[in-house]
Amino acid sequence: MRRVGGYSLDEFPPEGPWNLSKLVSGSEGTLATILECKVNLVEPPKHIGVVAIHYDELFSSFRSTPIILKYDPLSVELMDRKVIELSKGNPSTRDMCHFIEGLPGAILATEITGDSEEEVTQKIEALERDLRAAGYGYAFPTMRTAEA
Repeated sequence: MRRVGGYSLDEFPPEGPWNLSKLVSGSEGTLATILECKVNLVEPPKHIGVVAIHYDELFSSFRSTPIILKYDPLSVELMDRKVIELSKGNPSTRDMCHFIEGLPGAILATEITGDSEEEVTQKIEALERDLRAAGYGYAFPTMRTAEA
């Protein structure tokens, strides 16, 4: 899971073991310089759907995150009201704001993956049902990508 904002101190229990890469990756170069690393490659997902979950207020988006994580998203990106307002007013980005409904306090752009278009659709529909049942989100516009 992508988690790169700040120090992930919760990943370091007193009893160990520790994976220092989880600390360094969130530090944005403030803790160490990496001179060499080994990476594991993974197959890209076959199908991706992005659902732009709209919230009336920012803190609702934070509280809904545990529900979203049950669906093993590829990524979750936050856009708060300020970013949304600036994007709508910027000539270079305003045409890309067509999916935004109303003036949300926040949007979580959430990438859901699957082996088929049907699987992605089912996951997104289930995610929306779960969020609505818990009282989160008011709009769920969805975009799809073709098979890789």
